[in-house]
Amino acid sequence: MVAIHVSYKGQSHRYDLSKADASVDALRRTIAENLRLNPGLQKLIIKGRLLTDDAQLLTDGTKVLLFGSSESAVDGLRTEEARQAAVAKRRAAGASLVPKARPVSSRPSQDDMKYTFLRISPLPHLPQADRSDTFLKKLAADPSIRKVMRRHKYVVGHLTELDPRLYTSHDGKILGLNKNGGQEILLRLRTDSLDGWRDYKTVRKTLIHELCHNEHGEHDSNFWALFRLLSGEVEVAEGGHTVAQQGDLERYIPQDSAFAPGNVEASSWSGGTRRLGGNVSSQSDSDVSDARERATRAAEARRSEQQQQH
Repeated sequence: MVAIHVSYKGQSHRYDLSKADASVDALRRTIAENLRLNPGLQKLIIKGRLLTDDAQLLTDGTKVLLFGSSESAVDGLRTEEARQAAVAKRRAAGASLVPKARPVSSRPSQDDMKYTFLRISPLPHLPQADRSDTFLKKLAADPSIRKVMRRHKYVVGHLTELDPRLYTSHDGKILGLNKNGGQEILLRLRTDSLDGWRDYKTVRKTLIHELCHNEHGEHDSNFWALFRLLSGEVEVAEGGHTVAQQGDLERYIPQDSAFAPGNVEASSWSGGTRRLGGNVSSQSDSDVSDARERATRAAEARRSEQQQQH
């Protein structure tokens, strides 16, 4: 038998599939039987990537995130869409018949709906939560972020903010956190006083960093190569000039050296998180060693936490 561990709505479910048919399709059918969730409404995610090939075979011990809606919820959504369409039709019937320029459709594409942030919410207990909600939705709708999500087929279960008071210590501030390879991403949107909001592009860069943790848990060479790639794609999507031609290849030239591997600040990022703190220009070799030691301890703690959750 092949054991598959499925996380759904905060609960873990184990399903044993036959080795002869340990496919994604078999898992969907098993979930439908046990959770009463239509296979067509299931979103199965492994390491931040949506499973789209039902014939793909799964290996023993695979951990899967499940997102989906009940049929009644979908029916309710369809009813609301039908109501809104009827209202729009009545308004159009009473509008002027003067020909107008055809507007460009702003409806999201199929891929936009597939590779996206499934849920977005601020922290309701913090002041002016509506501003944080707007900030998060702006990030999720950012054309460059949407392009990265589509190209790399990323799916994030929940995009939210983190409480600065809970993620600040004597040796730094956590700017972002990715839980379980894309199950949830938390971003530090606010200033320490809670009534101010941080620079948009700086927060977006943190989001790019956290998206990289959908694929790589540790800050190794593969992680930083992916971070440079995604950062380059965002710059190019915005019309930047940070891509230099090198033979038949393109290489990204980061404009902000603080995000490059080997930099003291980069060394202080820890598994799934980015920490901000310390004076980069005044740090000695021993300071760098201490930062790396802290990063190692944080990574070990993160691995222990994930093992406990599963």
